[in-house]
Amino acid sequence: MPNNLQEEISKEIDRLDSNKVLIKDVRTYMSQSLYNFIYDSIYKYIKGQNEHKGDIRERNLKEEIINETIDIFWYSEAQNWPSLKEK
Repeated sequence: MPNNLQEEISKEIDRLDSNKVLIKDVRTYMSQSLYNFIYDSIYKYIKGQNEHKGDIRERNLKEEIINETIDIFWYSEAQNWPSLKEK
């Protein structure tokens, strides 16, 4: 069952899709995906604050971005590798 945030996201998608080019299923998938992203992002940020303490602006964010980008590269590549179960 959708919650208030997901309902607001759905309304905004409907408002932006004024020409109604998106089918209902796609709008539903979009609102659920965006809700999940927002929820997970908030959760991860708070979890990081608890783990690392301090203000995020006091960290070397350029270095953090570079390291995260490297992680994204390897994660995206590794998803195409044969799994250990397939060997």
